[in-house]
Amino acid sequence: MKTKLLLLPYLSFFLLFISCEEEITEVQIKDPQAELENLKDSISFQLDGGTYIFDSPWRNGSGNAQVNLNSITDKGHPDSVLYWREFTLGNAEYKNVTIRFVKKYGKNQLLNNGLLSRPANALELYTKGVRPYAVDFQRFNTTDGITIDVNSIIHNSEIINLQTYLPESRRWLTSIGYDCQNNSSFEVTNLHKLPNGGYMLEAKFAANLFYFEHKITTDNKVMMEAKQMSIGNGYIRLRVK
Repeated sequence: MKTKLLLLPYLSFFLLFISCEEEITEVQIKDPQAELENLKDSISFQLDGGTYIFDSPWRNGSGNAQVNLNSITDKGHPDSVLYWREFTLGNAEYKNVTIRFVKKYGKNQLLNNGLLSRPANALELYTKGVRPYAVDFQRFNTTDGITIDVNSIIHNSEIINLQTYLPESRRWLTSIGYDCQNNSSFEVTNLHKLPNGGYMLEAKFAANLFYFEHKITTDNKVMMEAKQMSIGNGYIRLRVK
């Protein structure tokens, strides 16, 4: 009887050790950050009655442009620069989507390596919260925010390219204005730091997309007439750094 009583503390300790070891192992297996790191980049949305999924990374890059462009001189503000990061994903049908994070800066706010001016901390482009759409991207470059391009979509038996912003040509008229995304939304919902040191962004969005047809007005001016389509239930999961 005494022997059995003496064994009880050791048996309790052994069982407690096994229980703790199983608990630690379970936590390590279910590390949510580790699971995130294994997920593919993806952009999906509903358009024209169909669901589109893009999960094959094609390219990414950065760019600069002048800010507040003049439609006559094509010159911009001398002390400002537009900076953007863009990411393009495709699918098996050779369709692709490009998303850009666009922001204006003073030249003295950016680092310059001789080829590109860029912010010291690019993560500021991806902070959580609501973003507007940069509706005059490459036209006048006065707005910050998001742009989306969707290419090689089949609509009414034609292949079309769609964009969330005004036509680029500053000298041509357009049938849409700066209010073209008033009923749209884009929100960065999460920015996860990954175990490898990178970051994964999650966002949800809805937007108006446009393709354009050339028209000639009665006074012989070129009019880019917008044809609108809308995307909804948009979701983005993207490695941004």
